[in-house]
Amino acid sequence: MNIVMMGNFLYPVGMAETKRIQHIIDYMCGEHCVTVHLLLLRQSHPGRDTTKLDGVHKNIEFRTIGVNLVASPALPLAALRYLVDGFRYLARWRSDDTQCVLYVYGEPNIENLPFVLFAKMVGYRVVFDITETRFYIGASSHWLSRIKAGTGEFLRRRIALLADAVVVISSQLMQQFEAVTRGRVPIHLHPISVNLDDFPGPESVRVPPRVVMYAGSFGDKDSVDNLLSAFECVCETHDGLEFILCGRGLPERIRALERRIAQSRYHERIRYLGFLSDAEYYGSLARADIPCMIRNSGDYAQAGFPFKLGEYLAAGKAVITTDGGDVTRFVKDRHSAVLIHDDTPESISGALEFLLAAPETAQRVGSNARAVAEEHFCHRRVGSRLYELLDGLSGGVVIKKHAPN
Repeated sequence: MNIVMMGNFLYPVGMAETKRIQHIIDYMCGEHCVTVHLLLLRQSHPGRDTTKLDGVHKNIEFRTIGVNLVASPALPLAALRYLVDGFRYLARWRSDDTQCVLYVYGEPNIENLPFVLFAKMVGYRVVFDITETRFYIGASSHWLSRIKAGTGEFLRRRIALLADAVVVISSQLMQQFEAVTRGRVPIHLHPISVNLDDFPGPESVRVPPRVVMYAGSFGDKDSVDNLLSAFECVCETHDGLEFILCGRGLPERIRALERRIAQSRYHERIRYLGFLSDAEYYGSLARADIPCMIRNSGDYAQAGFPFKLGEYLAAGKAVITTDGGDVTRFVKDRHSAVLIHDDTPESISGALEFLLAAPETAQRVGSNARAVAEEHFCHRRVGSRLYELLDGLSGGVVIKKHAPN
């Protein structure tokens, strides 16, 4: 099989979307005779490293096109170059000797549509990997992002005309696309994944627990401000408690976070570490006692599934997380995680107080959390089911629907 992974995400270093794709690549190349290339569209997310737009990572070639798509007099020429480069790479990477798959991260939109149509014309099977219920648009979003959102809504309802299969991250999205596609293409649930080799397993919990952790993109859905308020509340009765935050977000969000920390009466106990390398992040997670994965109640958050939750579970930590979406399909309250019903500071602080007062329970919850990750989120286990789907697309004959465990 020959797979071209395509999408607008950071590579080779990035966050949830990057790791989702990398786990698929690691399994496909490690367990099967699969050839993989990456076609990256603009890499427009905050944190793009302009020195690493093209190259080879883990023996996989990646190329970035459309970097110069900005509003300027040169835009028409840049757009033409974007199209020509994309068509050229798809033609170059196509093989007559094996099945070819274009695996598109994200929904169909104006940014990827020309390449989807070209790929179908030259013989690729097209698969879309959907991880969100809609394309999020912030106040400072790039002009192309705004156009993508509009075309995405239109094309999403017609995805069966473009796709040979649709991959989704949650049962909510599965239901949405079953309604849209009406059985015309297979819908496959590919949940979050984790490489268990990155996490040695549960460690002894400090008595009492001391380090609270958040890692992510600091978006509206993450309720970081409420998490900080809850931490401050608990600090009133617990000395020595620390809070570490890491990740990457929009510049204005990070500036607001830094102001919020500076204004806190417990600012000396709160540290924002910035964006960490994998090794640094895994080290920070190993030192943490209570990772928090909080989501608000909006549709955007409920239809997705927090990628970091899989890593927290794999690390054998007593995780605090909201119970929306698919979370309760996999974890049980006070057994493999501590679940809260909303993202209010009161709910979060109550969960923190519970774990701080019961280190033995925290240890047991962490051990059970690791077992959940091993059973449901191992990248080899979920990757094998995805491989079965892609392999079955040959000739467009095999139609299988993979439901949640």
